[in-house]
Amino acid sequence: MDKTTLMADLEQALSAQDIPKLEALAKQAVEKFPNDAFGYAYLTEYFLLQDPPIFSKGEVCLVKAIEFEPQNAAYLVRFGDLKEKQGQYEDARVLYLKALTLDENNVDALVNLGRYQLHVAKLYDKAIEYLQKAVAKAPEHRLANLSLADAYYHNKNLSEALVAISKVLGGEFDEEVTLVLIKILEGLYDIKQLVKIYDMLVMKRPDNSHYRFEFAQHLFDAQIYSEAIIQNQKGIELVEADVDAIFYEPMLKSMFILQRYDELMNTINPLLEKDPDNLELYKLRASTLFEIKNLEAALADYDKIIALIGDPVNAYEYSKLKAYLLLRMDRKADAVAIFEQMMANEFTAKEGLFNMGMIRFSEGNMAEAYALLKKAKLKGSLEAEEAIYEKLVNYLNELKTKLLSANASENSKNAQSAFMNKLFGKLWIFDHIDSASLKAVSEAISQSIVKSLEAFTLFFTEKGGLMVKSIQADSIAYKILSETDNSVKLQLIVLDGSKTIDVNLALDGDKLSFSEKAGETLYFKVQDLKAIPRIVEDAYLRTLIPEEMEFLGEKANTLIGSFFQEA
Repeated sequence: MDKTTLMADLEQALSAQDIPKLEALAKQAVEKFPNDAFGYAYLTEYFLLQDPPIFSKGEVCLVKAIEFEPQNAAYLVRFGDLKEKQGQYEDARVLYLKALTLDENNVDALVNLGRYQLHVAKLYDKAIEYLQKAVAKAPEHRLANLSLADAYYHNKNLSEALVAISKVLGGEFDEEVTLVLIKILEGLYDIKQLVKIYDMLVMKRPDNSHYRFEFAQHLFDAQIYSEAIIQNQKGIELVEADVDAIFYEPMLKSMFILQRYDELMNTINPLLEKDPDNLELYKLRASTLFEIKNLEAALADYDKIIALIGDPVNAYEYSKLKAYLLLRMDRKADAVAIFEQMMANEFTAKEGLFNMGMIRFSEGNMAEAYALLKKAKLKGSLEAEEAIYEKLVNYLNELKTKLLSANASENSKNAQSAFMNKLFGKLWIFDHIDSASLKAVSEAISQSIVKSLEAFTLFFTEKGGLMVKSIQADSIAYKILSETDNSVKLQLIVLDGSKTIDVNLALDGDKLSFSEKAGETLYFKVQDLKAIPRIVEDAYLRTLIPEEMEFLGEKANTLIGSFFQEA
């Protein structure tokens, strides 16, 4: 047999994986053409087709082929493949690089180096560099485009990943390509396309439980709840052993949303018998029990949830839900006890304060409701802030009107005060503090307190005033208790009824001092209304509305215009 015919027969035997024929022809080639590389190369393929592959003999044959054709880049690439199959990735990389020194356009070497950088080194930019070169040389190369799409995905360049994967889509079903496409679509949060792809995937691989479970999750995300239940059930049926409860979640949540409560309870109860400490199952069952109005059982589940979480701070959401359930069951005292416990913990105080405030509001106790909600607001509760403005605005307006009316007789006295006239209509902004108590704390705490005072301002007219800080604002009326040319003692009356404060004010040049008690003095300076610091502006916009300032009279018009200009 001549060499050309022998090589053609060898290639046909390799393509058909006719192992006996490949062995016979490769040995014949080595015997008949002992100084040619091709016989040794095909003999390598014979050893690699054994089960298991005989790598050591394959290496010996391939080394012999390379000795005869040292400039053959394809042999070096194949040697690299052989090393890679044995997990010797660094050796493989060196061989691929050597192949490129012989043929810089060798697509297989470029692809393999790209995949090394992608899967082994995790250097995605470098992987993209190699794979782009491979695609430039072979635009339709399946593995090059597939790997490039995967590299783009890992590099978070999802649009380019989608372009690359599109080049290998179509035609016959390809599971590897489909799985990379799924990763890209998940990165793009394209739920609609994911549902389509998984629908096709489970048709092609109907016995793959993993695909069924993932399909169920994507169907749930797409709000296709009935089909999510079907796919989840099929996935469970395909697994012979017990399925972990986590794989039931899309089905159970779908049943809850669809109000298929009987099915849900029939499914979840056996799961809890097998896994009696499963927190997520208890959460879902408690919600279901509440919906079907089995309140005592729901209460027992909330107790179990709280016990499983352990830490009261981390369990506060479920303590709150338990309290709401107790209110539903007309057990207000038990609910109040929970909210009071929450109020006593700094981490849950705002939740406790808000809910206690709402209970007092429902009882008609507006004063206590407001006091609690205000404390919650100052701790950052947006719910409390909304409740104050939505539910207590009439109460506060009536209270403010009452307090202003009671203090109206003081306004003429205030207007005649020589000292107060030096303050009227000016925005006094915090300058510095002289505090004995601050000297007793750490420098970090001291600086934090001073920082929090940067937005503190005072404003007075004869009718009243404002004290604005970064997170709160107090509208005030005031009485002059005593005064001199450069000082005054005032009783400040906060117009939400929360308190009165006796303070001493004094002027020293252009500095105003403000003191509630000995050893603790704040100093203020006059602020140009055309250059108000951002922190002060934010405090006014955050805590005040123009209508709250109207009681101050004409002297406040410039101040109101500075903060509340119409667009």
